[in-house]
Amino acid sequence: MAKEEKKEPDALEVLKQNYSKMNKILATTTSVHSEAYLAAQNKHLMEGKHINYELLDKKDVQKKFLDTMIDHYLERAVKELNLKEKPKDAMEQDRILEAYSNVTRGELERMIKENGREYTLNQHENVRDELMKTIRNKLSKSASSHVTKENMGAIIKGMELSDLVDIDKMDHEDAATLYGLYHQKGDKLTSSDIDHFYRQQTHKAPVFMKTMKKEGKYVTMDQYKKKAA
Repeated sequence: MAKEEKKEPDALEVLKQNYSKMNKILATTTSVHSEAYLAAQNKHLMEGKHINYELLDKKDVQKKFLDTMIDHYLERAVKELNLKEKPKDAMEQDRILEAYSNVTRGELERMIKENGREYTLNQHENVRDELMKTIRNKLSKSASSHVTKENMGAIIKGMELSDLVDIDKMDHEDAATLYGLYHQKGDKLTSSDIDHFYRQQTHKAPVFMKTMKKEGKYVTMDQYKKKAA
């Protein structure tokens, strides 16, 4: 009996699944950043019913505040990463913290000491948002790591972009980038969407765009010239 040929997984479907998982991770990690601050705030900055950020000017409060935040980060990281227990070694703790939340004890300690009372929840969440950009970038690269020159055509077709881009002028990283943009928008991309994004990122127009219109269809400049000849 002949063996059935193993069917390759649909590249676009894998992207959808990976990005869905990525969004869950990002949402959870974003929440953990806020939870860590709130845990420390509720434990060390409350005076009766009110928050007193001025307490963060005190060195002893800064240390307790930092310890509580780090404990919360580590507790969640151990759970999310399926570790047996929180490591005791400070360097190992930092390695886990950086991998999970893109922050280390030293970096967080510096921010608290430098800002004191100014290190409010709002300020912490501004920092969080910058940290999450780096995490998003790393995860999106991982989510699209299966995209190759061979399967990018199917991905472009699945996003209904065949009439806008010339895959012969693209590489697989362009296809992965376009899916990230497509996922972010939540709708079909337009030529303006793509052009605007690439100019923001690279300060250059995307060379793979089909920008000329002939008989109701987008064609490359080369195709346009051949038909006009």
